[in-house]
Formats: sequence, structure tokens, C-alpha cells
Amino acid sequence: MRKASIVFLIAFILFFAGILYLSEIYPSLQVKGNKDLRIGMVLYGAHDGRGLSQAHFDAVLEVAREKRLVLEFFDNVTEDNMCEKRIEELIADGCRLIILDSGQFSDYSRDASIRHPDIYFLNAYGKTYKDNLAVYFGRMYQAAYLSGIVAGLQTEKNEIGYVTGFPTSYFRSDVNAFTLGVRKYNKDANVYVRFSDSSGEEEAAKKLISEHDIDVLGCNTYTDKGLIFAEKAGIWSIGCHYDNQEIYPRTYLTSAVSNWKAFYTEQTDRVMNGTFRGDFYLLGVESGTMGLSSFTGNVKEGIEEKVTEEEDILLSFKSDVFFGPIYDAQGELRVGEMESMPDKDIYSSINWYVPGVQIDG
Repeated sequence: MRKASIVFLIAFILFFAGILYLSEIYPSLQVKGNKDLRIGMVLYGAHDGRGLSQAHFDAVLEVAREKRLVLEFFDNVTEDNMCEKRIEELIADGCRLIILDSGQFSDYSRDASIRHPDIYFLNAYGKTYKDNLAVYFGRMYQAAYLSGIVAGLQTEKNEIGYVTGFPTSYFRSDVNAFTLGVRKYNKDANVYVRFSDSSGEEEAAKKLISEHDIDVLGCNTYTDKGLIFAEKAGIWSIGCHYDNQEIYPRTYLTSAVSNWKAFYTEQTDRVMNGTFRGDFYLLGVESGTMGLSSFTGNVKEGIEEKVTEEEDILLSFKSDVFFGPIYDAQGELRVGEMESMPDKDIYSSINWYVPGVQIDG
């Protein structure tokens, strides 16, 4: 009898804990009659990974809570038929808006939008948009440029590491922008870059730190694994998409953050009132979607003032990150003098690197 009571108690606790967890993730689970909208998310990284995926997840979760909508999600989804399966599961469960956080899911979101013309899709960093599918980018290269200035002025050894995602035009633009920022005030610094998927981010950071005399590590990743290793190694770190300064007080400098709440609020409203349109959206520092988090006390004196000056230039539209003349590492002119590189080229055709970039793997 006593054993049975203990088993029942444990089962009750687990059940109650499960209800609390579901109420947290599905904010309107307790609102039985709300049929306005059910949102589904497919995340490449972990929803609590403190990187790119969590930045998108937190924004959608906040919108769902405010509007008392149901939110379902799958995280750590691979870019194969697992993505297609998860999309179909969410639709079968009644989700009318499907949000995907990776360009690696582009083919699956496109195909699903064709199969389900009555379902709405949002694909961050996607390739193709249709009537019921919108793709959107943040001008993260602007925030990366500003964070690169921090790295270039903070380093004492002129060797900076950078862990980032897939070697696509989007991530190459980020690498180039970060390096242009580094070299804005420090022509002698080099940036050693390793590309990695979400499962290999910590290993990429380890290799950079062990193979080079790095004293600053930047990351544009789906998780905070690189920041974890930087903290262990005792070197300065710069995050991306998510502000982690409270977690790494000894080594953290700042982060190139993204805040998607306003965008997801607008798109959710469009789905609910019937004005959704498939389109290509691009948001920069002027929108408040991209920017830098507050600086920690680890940042050297005088750096914040220089970054503020550069940010003001971006906000005034007097110049931009890819404003010529810009040469690649082989000396070829890529952006002419007094010219700005079009956004469509930044996100589709960058297959080159600026001087100072050292691709390490």
C-alpha cells in the first residue's frame, strides 16, 4: 500500500509538472475556446539554446502569450525529411501559421506552401517567397560590423576567432562585416573563422582557441556553446542574436542581438485579419530589430564611444557596412568607390572574403 501511494504521488507530481511545462510552452492551452490561431515553429537549434533559435522562439512565445494563442514547436530539427515531417505534424495538429528559423529549411517551406495553399509560412533567411510564404532577414551584418569594432579594439594579440554557421552568402556577409569592423580601427588584426552546424559549435571554438593565439572569440551560432568554451578558456567573447552577459560575467563583452517581436506581431496580425502577403522582408538597425546589447564592464574604456559614432552613421543612412571601395583578400575590387552593395547581392552572391579573414575550417 505504501509503495502504491509513493508511485501515485510520483505520477501526480510528474503530471502536474507536465501541465505547468505545457502551459509555459503553449501559452493558451488553458484557453479552451480560442480558435483564432494556432502557431507552429520548426527550429534548427534548441528553443532554449541561448542563440539564434531562442531569439526567434522567445519573440514568438511573447506574441502568443499576449494574444492568448496556442504555440507548438519542434526544435533541433535537421535539414532533411525530418523537417518535412515536422511541418506536416504541426499542420495536422491545426497550426495555420508555420514559422521556420533557418535558411536550410527553404526547400521544405516552399514545397509545403505549395501543398497547403491555405496555410501561412514564415521562413527566416529563406530563399523563395510565394503568396502564402514570406521570407525575412535581419541586417545582422550591421550589428556584426559594430561588434567587430569592439573585438578589434579589445584584442591585445590581434588574433580573433569567429564561429559561425554554414558557408552561405548570409554567413559570409556576417564574417566580412565583422572583419571590416575589426579592421576599421585595427589594421593588424586577423579573424580566424570556422563554420559549423549547431552540434559542432563547441568543437569549432576549441579548435580555434587551441590552434591560434586568440584572445577574443565572436559567435554567430544557434547555441551558446562557443561562449561556454570561451568562458572556460578565459578569453573575451562576443555573442550573437541573444544577450548572454548574465551567464558569462568574466569574459562577455557584448552581443549582436536580434529582437523579432515587432515583426512577428505584425505578421501574426496579418494572418488573423486576412492581409498576409508573401514577400521578402529586410530589417536593419533602424527598425530596432538588429543592434548591440549593452556593454559589460569588461569592455575597454573608449570603445563604446567609437561604436556609438559608427552606429549613428548607419542610422543616418550616410553610409553602410558594404560601402566602397571594398576589395577582397586577393585584391579584386568588389564594391566600387562611393557605391553600396545591394542587399540582394549581400544575401545571395558573396563568395569572397575581405582582407583579414582566415578561413580555418
